[in-house]
Amino acid sequence: MAATDQIKRLADLAAAMRLGRELIGHDRWTVEQLEAFRRRRLGELVRHATASSPFYRERYAGLDPATRSSCGGCRRSTRRR
Repeated sequence: MAATDQIKRLADLAAAMRLGRELIGHDRWTVEQLEAFRRRRLGELVRHATASSPFYRERYAGLDPATRSSCGGCRRSTRRR
């Protein structure tokens, strides 16, 4: 295995270990902390989608993720063949 492959695998392992520690910490969160985390992650997801995809930019035009507590009002996207 090439040295660059080994370095990438070690970096991936380190990232997985960091994520694992973070997720274990979530087990002790209160309902309020979990809701705040979900709102923040939803906002990050919507911002990424609208910045990266013309489809979602149009689909979520006018959506303010900061004011949403859930994705209940989001329209479901379906893939048509």
